[in-house]
Amino acid sequence: MACRFFKKASWFVFLLLMALPVLGAPDWGTLFKGIVKVVAEKRGAPDTGAGIVIAASADSIRILTAAHVVSEATGLRVYFYSDRAVAFAGHLLPGSSDLLDLAVLEVRPAGGRALPGNISKLNVRNRTLALGDHIWTVDSGWRIVPNNVAALDHDTNTQLFEYTKGAVTDGFSGGGVFDDEGRLAGVHRGGAEGGQYAVAAKVEAALEVLGALGHNTPNLSRGAEIPSGGTPPPPKPAPQETCRISIGSTPSGADVSVDGNPSGTTPAVLDLTNGKRYDLKISKDGYKQHTQSVNCSSARVSAILLPDTGTISLRYFGDLAYCTLYLNVKIGNKTVRPISTLFQVDGVALGSQRYTISGTIACPLAGQCAASGSGNIDVKDASVYDISWRNTAIGVCTVVLTP
Repeated sequence: MACRFFKKASWFVFLLLMALPVLGAPDWGTLFKGIVKVVAEKRGAPDTGAGIVIAASADSIRILTAAHVVSEATGLRVYFYSDRAVAFAGHLLPGSSDLLDLAVLEVRPAGGRALPGNISKLNVRNRTLALGDHIWTVDSGWRIVPNNVAALDHDTNTQLFEYTKGAVTDGFSGGGVFDDEGRLAGVHRGGAEGGQYAVAAKVEAALEVLGALGHNTPNLSRGAEIPSGGTPPPPKPAPQETCRISIGSTPSGADVSVDGNPSGTTPAVLDLTNGKRYDLKISKDGYKQHTQSVNCSSARVSAILLPDTGTISLRYFGDLAYCTLYLNVKIGNKTVRPISTLFQVDGVALGSQRYTISGTIACPLAGQCAASGSGNIDVKDASVYDISWRNTAIGVCTVVLTP
């Protein structure tokens, strides 16, 4: 849901600020070309936020925005400053950060329409923020609001900072926070508890997370970091040597391995060493394996395991009594009723699967019996499994599947 804040300054004050000449302000005409409007269609009302172009070419434009704006969206529309009436379809890319509320979209040419070619590259602030620094916030309508840095962290998280939220309302989420020289200092995230301040991710933290998630940012130019005001910055706290991330899956009960070492089943909690990357694998019989690279910035992994299916054949060689089998065969979640001596079954979950068989076997000379059976088989794609049976009591037959 898009961020909503109680206004600290009245609309009268805001309009007055906007009407005054802005001395020493950034070159907004240039900066606006690197900022977009993002509209996320959802089951209820749409959410609207802003975005920052991090990579641009004739074939693809990638945009950094707020994860909560695009979460659970059924469709995404992106508007560029060069033609604010034309919408481009956006697609959410894998790799996002819940902690910093960051996600990346991609826009590609469609319907013979070329992508905008006048995207501005944004300079990244090369000084650490200081309390009271003057900043500017930009929303999805390319509206600018002046504010000041109020805190260098948020709830002890030094990847975030707080600033005064004069007239910061809907549509700012995912938008850029700039200093007086037009350099990107942060990405607007939301409102602090109590509605007194706005919260943004520091640009250096955002760049670090984007790099860890595999997103390149050629449209963001970063210089060497120097202290604000020419004085040495306060010493940074030593990074923690270890961290914990949570691992979940749907369905649960999947095996977890890290760098090839078994690490329990989902849901699980992993202890990682800061500064290292790990190969994570989540696997469960009958489902495709989920693999990804993780580190301490991953925070949480929620994998949706897709069924791993294949095609098999059920075969019955017949018998001397010319019996007919009327059977329902269930393998995993797939139920079929074979109607031929070699019957093909599609979409069967692979791996170790439970099977159950029920029905009737009718023989012209021997009468009929109630048939049933169950067991486990290792389902492999393109394999053949034989149906066999035997009479175990008067009017009772046992049926089995064998590879």
